[in-house]
Amino acid sequence: MNIKICELGAVSVRKDAKEDSLLTSQLLFGDMVSVLTEIKSWSYVVILRDKHEGWVLTAQLSAAIEAVDESMRKPSYSIDLAHMINDGTGEIPIVIGATFYKFDGMSCVQGGKRYIYNGSIYNPVHIHPSVALALKLAHK
Repeated sequence: MNIKICELGAVSVRKDAKEDSLLTSQLLFGDMVSVLTEIKSWSYVVILRDKHEGWVLTAQLSAAIEAVDESMRKPSYSIDLAHMINDGTGEIPIVIGATFYKFDGMSCVQGGKRYIYNGSIYNPVHIHPSVALALKLAHK
């Protein structure tokens, strides 16, 4: 299986392999996809979190990852509407719902790169969802 990770803030997922095609979804930073086929500069992918299928520009995905290990099955998520993440060469804008793997409280590793993030996160392993938590996040 050819698994790749979105390393940009947001990437358009399109109905057809052309830039003016209907936008059907978006990949957010950290989303993993399975690449089913590649044609010229486009990849037909399945988004692993919701099984949505569509076309993305191949250059907007990371290099293939070897395997999804156990630490990648328990990600953390950005809960800031918008924030920056730093990859050591510059900052990348990300939005709420961005996914972080191997997050240690200050950085994460994805696609072989280390990213620094000092925004707010939700980690379902350490925080259990509740109505009180949802209200607290909504007021943030």
